[in-house]
Amino acid sequence: DLARDPLNCGGCGRAAQLEICNGQDDDCDGATDEDLSPPAAPCEIQNALGTCAGTWTCTVNGFACDAKTPLPEACNGQDDDCNGVTDDGFVDNTGAYTADRACGSCANDCTTLLAKEHAYGICNSGGLAPTCQLVCCAAGDGNARCDGTTWQDANGQPGDGCEAEVVQACTDESQCQQSEVCLGQRCTPNPQGGTCDTTADCALGDVCVGGICGCAGEQYTAEAVPPNVLIIFDRTSSMNQSAGNGQTKLQVAVAAVTQITADYDDRMRFGLLAYPATNQAGNQGEQCGAGSVFIAPALNNGPAIGAWLANVGTTNLGTPTAAALQVAIDYPGIKDPTRDNIAILITDGESSCADPVPKVTELFNLSPSVKTYVIGFGGGVDPGELNDMAVQGGTALEGETKYYDASTPATLGAALETITGDLLDCEYLLGRVPPNIEGLDVYFDRALQSLDPTHLDGWDYDAATNRLTFYGPSCQSLLEGQIDDLVFIYGCPNPIIIGSP
Repeated sequence: DLARDPLNCGGCGRAAQLEICNGQDDDCDGATDEDLSPPAAPCEIQNALGTCAGTWTCTVNGFACDAKTPLPEACNGQDDDCNGVTDDGFVDNTGAYTADRACGSCANDCTTLLAKEHAYGICNSGGLAPTCQLVCCAAGDGNARCDGTTWQDANGQPGDGCEAEVVQACTDESQCQQSEVCLGQRCTPNPQGGTCDTTADCALGDVCVGGICGCAGEQYTAEAVPPNVLIIFDRTSSMNQSAGNGQTKLQVAVAAVTQITADYDDRMRFGLLAYPATNQAGNQGEQCGAGSVFIAPALNNGPAIGAWLANVGTTNLGTPTAAALQVAIDYPGIKDPTRDNIAILITDGESSCADPVPKVTELFNLSPSVKTYVIGFGGGVDPGELNDMAVQGGTALEGETKYYDASTPATLGAALETITGDLLDCEYLLGRVPPNIEGLDVYFDRALQSLDPTHLDGWDYDAATNRLTFYGPSCQSLLEGQIDDLVFIYGCPNPIIIGSP
């Protein structure tokens, strides 16, 4: 009796407490979990399949949500994914069971009932009631039971499937289905290794990657790695001397550099350092002054270099080749560790002011190393000095003359052409790091190329830089533009290439 014994609640043996959600009569009034407010948050369970709602209920641990977890919809008369539709995916918009896996009811799976030879079952809902129907495989059919060949039910008995192959005669592929090729004057499924534009062109189960059927791998991107090439251009007053062909040496040198940078500016990152003087006209600077980098190395710099040189002026500030090389040593634009860094020195006279050989050595010893190609233009150079620079620069030629001797206008252009040809390489930076290099396949116009650690003909991979380089005839084919499609595919099981398109 609460009125007579409020502390002990009559015979309860404990004091009355505030009611909480725990499945007990905490305040001893004869009711359990009454007058309690559930959480303000909605009672629901959500995942990628949907959201199921429920009700907050009291348990021994407090309020709990009794919503069910959304599940993939099954044909079972329930709304498993809680989207408001029972047996969603098995019924049409009228509620009729017209799916191939539930034809008329959940118990009627046509894909199982009519899984016959060269055939499969579908639900035909065009009659009075949905019924299962046998379908013979055909070329281009995407059903998993088919092999890309056309069959027919010759005996009219669906129970044994489709037993007669239908052969389509052909003279070219235009007479065949999309996933077929014309081989031996008959349309046959496109074999593994056949050419393709999309996966629909391949036989069932194959995929089209990089224009090749059957390689269920991943196509990797790859980017050529053009070198930084800084041209160090001597524009001392001696360049105003005649070159012997009605032009000055300056005019010949400008024409040669303009031509070579225009020809290769999409494959090399050309830059320009002119010395001495610190402006284009050549009327600013100091005696033995260093000169400046006027155009930073970048792709497609040919027009910019040609335009700058078209108005270049000569100077009478000595021939400070050592100071110009010091500018290159301090210049960050040729210290890129991801690519080759090159200097090409074009000079027509003996150096003054300081010895340039130690500077070439310092360039070569940088990290990354910078090689220096040396071109002596005309007869006013010091052969011994240029020889020493070529040796220390890592570019010495065979024979007594180690540098490129451009004593005539024609030989200057030839020297630049030879040097740029030597700089062109076949190096590619892969877009991803291959987990295992043995899983990487490389194709030239859909012809598989060989991994060749000997570097005679084929390709090799450098894991430290994630770069792939071609060598020998393979490289030459790329440089000469003979290859239209260069494709890298990783994880291609048993690649079989039957020929180029």
